[in-house]
Amino acid sequence: MLKTFKNIWRTFSLIFSYCCTEFILFFIYFGWIFAQSIESPGIYQKICLIYYNTSNIVDCTNINDGDVEDEIQQRTAQWYLYTSLAYMVPALFVDTILGAYGDKYGRRFNILFGIIGLAFSQFFYIIILNPSINAPYWIMIPVLFVSGFTGFINTIPASCNAYLADQISDTSSLTIRSGILSLFQLIASSLGGICVGLLYYVSVTNAVIIELVFFSLSFLIVLWKVKHNPNKIRTFSIEPIYEENEINQNNKSFYGIFKNIIIDIKYLLLNGWRTYTKKRSGNKRLFMWITGGALMISYTTSVETRMSSVMNSYAFRRTDDDALDWDSKRLGFWNGIGYGSLIVGTFIGVFIFKRIFKFQETTLIIISLLSSSSRLFLIAFATTDFQMYLANICGCFASLIQPATVSFISQLVSLDEVGRAFALFGIGSNITFIIINLIFSSIYILCETWMPGFLFLFIGIIQIIFVIAMIWVHYQSKVEGISAIKIVRDNTAGNEQRPRMSIDVSSFINRHFNIKQNNDINDTNKVATLTSLKKVLRNKLSQNSNTNVRNENIEQQNRPVNTISTNLMKLNNYYERRASIITFH
Repeated sequence: MLKTFKNIWRTFSLIFSYCCTEFILFFIYFGWIFAQSIESPGIYQKICLIYYNTSNIVDCTNINDGDVEDEIQQRTAQWYLYTSLAYMVPALFVDTILGAYGDKYGRRFNILFGIIGLAFSQFFYIIILNPSINAPYWIMIPVLFVSGFTGFINTIPASCNAYLADQISDTSSLTIRSGILSLFQLIASSLGGICVGLLYYVSVTNAVIIELVFFSLSFLIVLWKVKHNPNKIRTFSIEPIYEENEINQNNKSFYGIFKNIIIDIKYLLLNGWRTYTKKRSGNKRLFMWITGGALMISYTTSVETRMSSVMNSYAFRRTDDDALDWDSKRLGFWNGIGYGSLIVGTFIGVFIFKRIFKFQETTLIIISLLSSSSRLFLIAFATTDFQMYLANICGCFASLIQPATVSFISQLVSLDEVGRAFALFGIGSNITFIIINLIFSSIYILCETWMPGFLFLFIGIIQIIFVIAMIWVHYQSKVEGISAIKIVRDNTAGNEQRPRMSIDVSSFINRHFNIKQNNDINDTNKVATLTSLKKVLRNKLSQNSNTNVRNENIEQQNRPVNTISTNLMKLNNYYERRASIITFH
């Protein structure tokens, strides 16, 4: 019996070791979607009571007056804007720090910190929406402001994706694994919505307790299985790094520790900012910003059209002739089916479009934006349940943008910058919420009386603009040889002692030596071509190294404290340093 239990435990341990990030997101999003859907009608009624608490004419549980409903719809949009800004403003800066911090000290702390902040904010909904307590709704503004300093929910998937990138070097494998991660997130969201449809009678207090239980499970998995690998150098970088001197490192006093923390934060912020602004070869920097912008819009669209108060208000409308007149039960089923369609679309996109048809990441991003836009256009003009469900089916490929962006950005930056680049998942969404929420909420307030669905039409048009931009990125990235790194990694697979090539070098090879990804070329010719190119690069590298040796004594005398020592530039130290030049060995 004991042996059987040990075997079962060993099996579960192996599963959680391999899929720890998947289970973390599964428990987080199942609990969050379940509780948010249960809370949404209560929040709508709570805002109504703020303005009609003393009225004997208006029943906030059953609004029949069209003018009153228009006012409550507008007030709900305003409160949603206030609460969103409350946590997005601090999260904007904190996500930058956490992204760079994770590159240096590991991802575990970021995930734990995000879970704590999310659980803290959700607990207060018990106080706000419980009739026996009935605390004022404005309390959520300072609560969410404090939660924003933990990165809130955005930092959790961002850190999980960065953790995968730390463990997986091949971009194609990373796309597949990130797709699986998104698949677990979608399954959790779908099951959470369906459970709301089945258990719509559950009270807000019980729903939040269930949510906190799932958060606790995620917290324990992070402590148990997420490896803590601080300062793991995974590739060569062209950017200088900050090097602490030995005196600062050994200073254990409170002042010394505090000083080191301030210095770390300073350089973490500088490194995070440099990732987005430093000059890169070709149009890589512009590619990052366009792809990041598309991701921002996609993420905002996902939230605004599924779990936001604006979407809930749109679904809860009842006084218009063509109003949907939904409740939490119908909203839960609709969200569940919507996330379920995303599961099917993600499976088709990742495993068929990517593996069988060999679509590039930019192609997947374009498909994702077009699918999301068609869904928005249908929602904008929907008047029946069938049209709303059809919209979800049309948007089944909308989630492809996340794994495709993970892989594409990994090809644009050196791998030790991956965490800072993936901060686009958090920072981008925060910037989008701060700026676009002002626009979206204002549009809904202004257009609610004559066309409530105009907001969704407006978002769809913005996405079409990004589709046009991504088409340019798709063709220009081919010209600049972004995909060449895949060819090199495929031909050097199996040699664990060989460091990975800088992305700028792979682009140089593809542009000037015309290496193309062609299945008709046999492996022998490709390996021979790459071997000759390596010899050329080694000769260039040897010349640079000899120059460094001749100048070693002069540089050692004049070297400032915060620079890399010259002996790290020697050929026998490639694996222990980040180079200040682009190298290939």
